[in-house]
Amino acid sequence: MPGYGFSGKPAAAGWDLARIARAWVVLMKRLGYPHFVSQGGDWGGAVTNVMGQQALAGLLGIHVNFPAAVPPDVAKALQCGDPPPSGLSADETRAYEQLTTLYTRRRAYALMMGTRPQTLYGLADSPVGLAAWLLDHGDGWGQPAAPVTSAVLGHTSHGHPAGDLTRDDVLDNITLYKLTNTGVSSARLYWENN
Repeated sequence: MPGYGFSGKPAAAGWDLARIARAWVVLMKRLGYPHFVSQGGDWGGAVTNVMGQQALAGLLGIHVNFPAAVPPDVAKALQCGDPPPSGLSADETRAYEQLTTLYTRRRAYALMMGTRPQTLYGLADSPVGLAAWLLDHGDGWGQPAAPVTSAVLGHTSHGHPAGDLTRDDVLDNITLYKLTNTGVSSARLYWENN
Protein backbone atom coordinates (compact mmCIF):
# COMPACT_ATOMS: atom_id res chain seq x y z
CA MET A 1 0.00 0.00 0.00
CA PRO A 2 1.55 3.33 -0.97
CA GLY A 3 2.58 5.22 2.15
CA TYR A 4 2.55 2.16 4.41
CA GLY A 5 5.42 0.07 5.74
CA PHE A 6 8.18 -0.48 3.22
CA SER A 7 6.21 0.84 0.24
CA GLY A 8 7.10 4.16 -1.30
CA LYS A 9 5.43 7.32 -0.08
CA PRO A 10 3.35 9.13 -2.71
CA ALA A 11 5.04 12.38 -3.73
CA ALA A 12 1.92 13.77 -5.41
CA ALA A 13 -1.83 13.55 -5.04
CA GLY A 14 -3.82 11.03 -7.04
CA TRP A 15 -3.10 7.74 -5.29
CA ASP A 16 -6.74 6.72 -4.93
CA LEU A 17 -8.07 3.16 -4.88
CA ALA A 18 -8.25 2.90 -8.68
CA ARG A 19 -4.64 3.98 -9.15
CA ILE A 20 -3.42 1.62 -6.42
CA ALA A 21 -5.35 -1.23 -8.06
CA ARG A 22 -3.65 -0.56 -11.39
CA ALA A 23 -0.26 -0.29 -9.65
CA TRP A 24 -0.78 -3.70 -8.06
CA VAL A 25 -1.27 -5.20 -11.52
CA VAL A 26 1.96 -3.58 -12.71
CA LEU A 27 3.72 -4.96 -9.62
CA MET A 28 2.45 -8.49 -10.27
CA LYS A 29 3.62 -8.35 -13.90
CA ARG A 30 7.06 -7.03 -12.83
CA LEU A 31 7.29 -9.93 -10.39
CA GLY A 32 6.64 -12.29 -13.30
CA TYR A 33 3.04 -13.26 -12.59
CA PRO A 34 0.89 -13.06 -15.74
CA HIS A 35 -2.09 -14.38 -13.72
CA PHE A 36 -2.82 -13.73 -10.06
CA VAL A 37 -5.53 -13.31 -7.45
CA SER A 38 -5.98 -10.50 -4.94
CA GLN A 39 -6.99 -10.82 -1.29
CA GLY A 40 -7.40 -7.94 1.11
CA GLY A 41 -8.93 -6.57 4.26
CA ASP A 42 -9.49 -2.98 5.35
CA TRP A 43 -7.96 -0.72 2.68
CA GLY A 44 -6.55 -3.78 0.91
CA GLY A 45 -10.11 -5.07 0.65
CA ALA A 46 -11.21 -1.77 -0.86
CA VAL A 47 -8.40 -1.94 -3.43
CA THR A 48 -9.21 -5.58 -4.14
CA ASN A 49 -12.88 -4.71 -4.74
CA VAL A 50 -11.82 -2.00 -7.21
CA MET A 51 -9.56 -4.50 -8.97
CA GLY A 52 -12.58 -6.76 -9.42
CA GLN A 53 -14.69 -3.86 -10.73
CA GLN A 54 -11.95 -2.88 -13.17
CA ALA A 55 -11.67 -6.51 -14.40
CA LEU A 56 -7.94 -5.98 -14.82
CA ALA A 57 -5.94 -8.18 -17.20
CA GLY A 58 -4.39 -11.14 -15.42
CA LEU A 59 -6.70 -10.99 -12.39
CA LEU A 60 -8.27 -14.42 -11.91
CA GLY A 61 -10.33 -13.68 -8.80
CA ILE A 62 -10.65 -11.70 -5.59
CA HIS A 63 -11.33 -12.41 -1.92
CA VAL A 64 -12.07 -9.76 0.68
CA ASN A 65 -12.48 -10.10 4.42
CA PHE A 66 -13.68 -6.53 4.95
CA PRO A 67 -16.70 -6.27 2.67
CA ALA A 68 -18.59 -3.01 2.33
CA ALA A 69 -22.12 -4.16 1.64
CA VAL A 70 -24.39 -1.34 2.79
CA PRO A 71 -27.48 -0.80 0.63
CA PRO A 72 -27.74 2.73 -0.83
CA ASP A 73 -30.82 3.73 1.19
CA VAL A 74 -29.15 2.61 4.43
CA ALA A 75 -25.90 4.40 3.52
CA LYS A 76 -27.81 7.62 2.80
CA ALA A 77 -29.68 7.43 6.12
CA LEU A 78 -26.41 6.84 7.97
CA GLN A 79 -24.72 9.82 6.29
CA CYS A 80 -27.66 12.08 7.16
CA GLY A 81 -28.02 10.81 10.73
CA ASP A 82 -31.56 9.69 9.97
CA PRO A 83 -33.43 6.84 11.65
CA PRO A 84 -33.20 3.46 9.92
CA PRO A 85 -35.22 3.06 6.73
CA SER A 86 -38.62 1.45 7.26
CA GLY A 87 -39.01 -2.22 6.58
CA LEU A 88 -35.73 -3.41 8.10
CA SER A 89 -35.81 -6.71 9.98
CA ALA A 90 -34.78 -6.86 13.63
CA ASP A 91 -31.29 -8.06 12.65
CA GLU A 92 -30.97 -5.31 10.02
CA THR A 93 -32.10 -2.68 12.54
CA ARG A 94 -29.47 -3.94 15.01
CA ALA A 95 -26.84 -3.73 12.24
CA TYR A 96 -28.02 -0.18 11.47
CA GLU A 97 -27.60 0.77 15.15
CA GLN A 98 -24.08 -0.71 15.15
CA LEU A 99 -23.19 1.24 12.01
CA THR A 100 -24.61 4.41 13.58
CA THR A 101 -22.32 3.91 16.58
CA LEU A 102 -19.39 3.24 14.25
CA TYR A 103 -19.94 6.42 12.24
CA THR A 104 -20.80 8.71 15.16
CA ARG A 105 -18.37 7.55 17.86
CA ARG A 106 -15.65 5.36 16.43
CA ARG A 107 -14.36 7.02 13.29
CA ALA A 108 -12.72 10.21 14.56
CA TYR A 109 -9.33 8.92 13.47
CA ALA A 110 -10.61 8.35 9.91
CA LEU A 111 -12.23 11.79 9.83
CA MET A 112 -8.97 13.43 10.91
CA MET A 113 -6.89 11.45 8.41
CA GLY A 114 -9.46 12.03 5.67
CA THR A 115 -9.64 15.80 6.11
CA ARG A 116 -6.41 16.98 7.77
CA PRO A 117 -3.68 14.31 7.44
CA GLN A 118 -0.83 16.82 7.54
CA THR A 119 -1.83 17.87 11.06
CA LEU A 120 -0.68 14.47 12.30
CA TYR A 121 3.02 15.27 12.17
CA GLY A 122 3.25 14.56 15.89
CA LEU A 123 3.14 10.90 14.89
CA ALA A 124 6.52 11.36 13.23
CA ASP A 125 8.00 13.27 16.18
CA SER A 126 6.91 11.15 19.12
CA PRO A 127 7.06 7.36 19.50
CA VAL A 128 4.59 7.68 22.39
CA GLY A 129 2.23 9.78 20.26
CA LEU A 130 2.46 7.25 17.44
CA ALA A 131 1.78 4.35 19.81
CA ALA A 132 -1.21 6.13 21.35
CA TRP A 133 -2.61 6.88 17.89
CA LEU A 134 -2.21 3.30 16.69
CA LEU A 135 -3.56 1.75 19.90
CA ASP A 136 -6.65 3.94 20.24
CA HIS A 137 -8.97 3.80 17.28
CA GLY A 138 -11.91 4.81 19.43
CA ASP A 139 -13.90 1.62 19.30
CA GLY A 140 -14.03 1.05 23.02
CA TRP A 141 -14.09 -2.63 23.84
CA GLY A 142 -15.11 -3.72 20.35
CA GLN A 143 -12.85 -5.12 17.69
CA PRO A 144 -9.95 -4.70 17.12
CA ALA A 145 -9.08 -2.58 20.16
CA ALA A 146 -10.02 -5.18 22.76
CA PRO A 147 -7.58 -7.91 21.64
CA VAL A 148 -4.84 -5.30 21.13
CA THR A 149 -5.43 -3.90 24.63
CA SER A 150 -5.42 -7.41 26.10
CA ALA A 151 -2.16 -8.22 24.27
CA VAL A 152 -0.51 -5.04 25.55
CA LEU A 153 -1.66 -5.72 29.12
CA GLY A 154 -0.71 -9.40 28.88
CA HIS A 155 -4.09 -10.63 30.14
CA THR A 156 -7.78 -10.69 29.24
CA SER A 157 -9.30 -7.24 29.56
CA HIS A 158 -13.01 -6.57 29.98
CA GLY A 159 -13.75 -10.15 28.92
CA HIS A 160 -11.86 -9.85 25.64
CA PRO A 161 -8.82 -12.15 25.26
CA ALA A 162 -5.89 -11.28 23.03
CA GLY A 163 -6.21 -14.54 21.12
CA ASP A 164 -2.98 -15.26 19.28
CA LEU A 165 -1.97 -11.59 19.33
CA THR A 166 1.02 -10.89 21.59
CA ARG A 167 2.51 -7.76 23.06
CA ASP A 168 5.47 -8.21 20.71
CA ASP A 169 3.08 -8.30 17.73
CA VAL A 170 1.63 -4.95 18.79
CA LEU A 171 5.09 -3.46 19.37
CA ASP A 172 6.29 -4.81 16.00
CA ASN A 173 3.43 -2.99 14.28
CA ILE A 174 4.15 0.29 16.05
CA THR A 175 7.89 -0.10 15.39
CA LEU A 176 7.28 -0.66 11.67
CA TYR A 177 5.38 2.64 11.44
CA LYS A 178 8.09 4.40 13.46
CA LEU A 179 11.14 3.08 11.59
CA THR A 180 9.60 3.68 8.17
CA ASN A 181 8.13 7.04 9.24
CA THR A 182 4.76 6.15 7.74
CA GLY A 183 2.39 7.42 10.44
CA VAL A 184 1.49 10.47 8.35
CA SER A 185 1.95 9.04 4.86
CA SER A 186 -0.44 6.17 5.63
CA ALA A 187 -3.09 8.75 6.54
CA ARG A 188 -2.95 10.10 2.99
CA LEU A 189 -4.96 7.13 1.73
CA TYR A 190 -7.90 8.35 3.83
CA TRP A 191 -7.51 11.84 2.36
CA GLU A 192 -7.28 10.56 -1.20
CA ASN A 193 -10.47 8.57 -0.76
CA ASN A 194 -12.47 10.96 1.44
